[in-house]
Amino acid sequence: MEELALGLIETVGFIPAVEAADAAAKAAEVKIAGVQKVGQGLVTVVIVGDLSPVQAAVECGCDAAALLGKVHSTTVIARQGEGLSLLMPQEKKQEKQKKAASPAKPLKTEPKEQSTTLVKPENPVKPKQSAGNYDLSQLTSTRLQRKKVADLRAILHAIQDGLWPKAEIDSANKRKLIMMIKRVVNNQ
Repeated sequence: MEELALGLIETVGFIPAVEAADAAAKAAEVKIAGVQKVGQGLVTVVIVGDLSPVQAAVECGCDAAALLGKVHSTTVIARQGEGLSLLMPQEKKQEKQKKAASPAKPLKTEPKEQSTTLVKPENPVKPKQSAGNYDLSQLTSTRLQRKKVADLRAILHAIQDGLWPKAEIDSANKRKLIMMIKRVVNNQ
């Protein structure tokens, strides 16, 4: 039996969970095993597949969900222990058998009047942030990799609080800048 990795993304609210599942499914060759409402507004997205794709999918899903709401926690389990599958969502065999046995019937729908309401998000994404306004929880590895070296230097100058001399930051390459930013974020 092939052992699959298990990834979990827990969000506050359903919409960030759907966004996380969508981003995770698009980011890597994984299967979304389910979305569970845990309670008190928490929703967990369950992802399975090989280890590396699951890790990538969890990171991308987490980043996407963080744009719309709050990510409560994430984890990746490399090899599921015995009995862990009992905790995961599974389709009921009876529902599968019913769907297979009965042909699909077209749904009768009455046209409904639709209204569109635009909702302004609580945390709108700002195109450029000023030097002192960086949300450290948003500085993930994936996002940092996408930034230009000049932007990474500006971020580090804004958040580093005197840890490194200006000349060292200005001469650092992208990999070193990301490492320095991670160090600041982890120390906060």
